[in-house]
Amino acid sequence: MAESGLRALPADADPDEHFAVLSQPPICIADDGDIRRERTVAAVVLDAKNGALHLRPGDPRLSRTRSFTL
Repeated sequence: MAESGLRALPADADPDEHFAVLSQPPICIADDGDIRRERTVAAVVLDAKNGALHLRPGDPRLSRTRSFTL
């Protein structure tokens, strides 16, 4: 699922387009409040060409993007 979704993106896709793929079930698993169950803890997009790392902590559908220069 992740591979096909990411492969379908254009070569110049921006981080938000990548996060859109990573935010969809079954890739993203929502937190139901039970710490014993699996859930998505973060989504990360690495932009090696521009030397940037983009991170959305927790559920990527609900959090803002934090960007870091490498």
